[in-house]
Amino acid sequence: MDKVTGEEHESYTMLTLNADAHPLMGRMHRPAVDPKTKLVLPLQLQDKRSVIPIEAADFDQWLEGAVEHAQLLLKLAPVEIFKAAPAPPDPPRAPTPKPERAQPKVPPADASLSEKRT
Repeated sequence: MDKVTGEEHESYTMLTLNADAHPLMGRMHRPAVDPKTKLVLPLQLQDKRSVIPIEAADFDQWLEGAVEHAQLLLKLAPVEIFKAAPAPPDPPRAPTPKPERAQPKVPPADASLSEKRT
């Protein structure tokens, strides 16, 4: 609520939890190994996160319940609710045409110069 005008504004947020151990979401985001160096990334770069869905039936408990009750809702979605499959491979790309080499500009022949030479 705006303290000056009293006008109400809707506000949204996305709650997340660590998903390193989740069978699907743990495979998302940053890899555990740097693809360039093949070295294991530092732990602070391996944190895989997932959004926490709050079911419609739990809205009141989330919004108006005690903190202890709301904390019970902080859990990752079960893997069974996701429709997930590997992405199809990218189609082959057509080769990029190379631009033609620029030719040096030849100044136009000046007719008046050639007449003077004769």
